[in-house]
This record gives sequence, structure tokens and C-alpha cells, in this order.
Amino acid sequence: MCYYMGLPFKRIELYQQMMGIPLLDATQFELVEAVADVWYRVYEYLKYCAADSQLAYHDDTTARVLSMVKENQQLTPKRKAMNTTAMVFEGDYPICLYVTGRQHMGENLDDIINLRDEILEPIMQMSDGLAAKQLKNNDSIWSNCIIHGRRNFIDIESVFPEECHYAINAIGKIYHHEAQIKEQGLNAQQRLEFHQKHSQPIMDEFKAEMQKQLDEHWVEENSRLGGACNYILKRWDKLTRFLQFVGAPLDNNTAERAIKRLSRYCNNSLFIQE
Repeated sequence: MCYYMGLPFKRIELYQQMMGIPLLDATQFELVEAVADVWYRVYEYLKYCAADSQLAYHDDTTARVLSMVKENQQLTPKRKAMNTTAMVFEGDYPICLYVTGRQHMGENLDDIINLRDEILEPIMQMSDGLAAKQLKNNDSIWSNCIIHGRRNFIDIESVFPEECHYAINAIGKIYHHEAQIKEQGLNAQQRLEFHQKHSQPIMDEFKAEMQKQLDEHWVEENSRLGGACNYILKRWDKLTRFLQFVGAPLDNNTAERAIKRLSRYCNNSLFIQE
């Protein structure tokens, strides 16, 4: 009831009391903690397994940790923000890990990659383009989410319908090709070759059109449309890894779904003690 339906221990205690079965919230927490201590070893082992994966998706969301809230009130830590990072690793087996604390998601992923076997090639990571997502201590092939670039055009489509329709349509064609790849059951190498043949010309034309509009001042660089164009142009290499590397994904939807699954329950009165 707590971790599936999102009911806090105190509410469960009241429900149990109505049913004539006393079960204090503190007792519930002790029972959960006992099981969590056993499974914590499994969690730690999964870090080593995840570190050797081929691809990592990661994203974060805000979190509330009571012990950190008290520290923020009594002390002045360098960082006061609290986040939960979701990291989804793809390899021989899919692994999803959550880390809650004051670290940025790039730092949390760095801690995992520190455990990576040194003989392996750099991991491929997928996230949005924020600097906090970048690894500091380890090499990686960093891909950025093309959907984040598309959203910028979606948000201003009513203001710049013609220009935004062109951008949205161009990215839509890439996803049409991705759907064809899945329908045909192509492997990772064949997927790369398919995108290079069919998606590369579309992306090249898209880039040239955005650059032309900015260079010839058809679009004001400081406008929202200029910002949408510059977001993509500045991250072009990372947004087009799927045209360069075998297995590079298009977007970070995998990590975002993991965050949504967590938030679906945590936003319903759940919080972390420590």
C-alpha cells in the first residue's frame, strides 16, 4: 500500500486501526528497513553490473529528504537542492538505479562508471543538454535528447507556425524512419546504415536551413525562435550521435519514464527519512 499505492505509513496505521489491527507507523518503517538492509547488498552489486553496460540513460527530479531538510535549516551546506537521479542501463540485462541526494546526475553517473572495467570502451550516455549531466571523471560518448530540441519548437508553434512546422516535421521524419527500422527488425549496425542513408540528408538540410535563417537575419537570434534554433545548433553533434555510432538512441524517454514511475508514487505524500 505504501510503495505501490503511495500511501504514507501514518495513513496505513489509521486504516489498520479501523480494521481492528494495530500497526504503528514506526513498526511499519522498522519492517521495511529490515528488508531494505538485506536488499541493499543486491543494490550495491547492481552498480558493478550497471557500470559495464553499453548505454546509460539518466534524468532527475526533485526529492524531499527529511534529514537534509533539517541540515538546510541548521547549517549552510554548499548545496541545498535535493534530487533523485534515475539511471537506466542497457547491456546484457536492463538495470534501473535510483540515487537520492545533493549530487547532480552527472556526478551520480560518474560514481557508477568509476566501477567500470578499464578494458571496456567508454560508455554511451543519453540525457538532455544541461552541463550538470556531463561526466567529469570518466570518458563517455554523450548523446543529447532530440525530443528536448523539438519541444522548444512545440512551445512556440502558435507564434511561428510555418517555421516550427518545418522543424517539427523534419524531426518527425526521423522517428518515422526509426519506426520502419523496428518494423523491419534491423540490427544495430543496419539501423545506423539506414539512418545514414535516409535520415542524414534530412538532418543536413534542417541544420542548413536553421543556420541560413540566423545568418541572413530572417530570425532574430535573441527571439524564442532563435533560441530554439540555437539550442539545436549548439548541440548538433550530440543530437546526431545516432548518425555516427552504432546503438546511439534518439531520445531520453527511457529515463523520463523511469522518473515518472517514481514520481507517480512519491508525489502522493511519500518522502525519505534519511
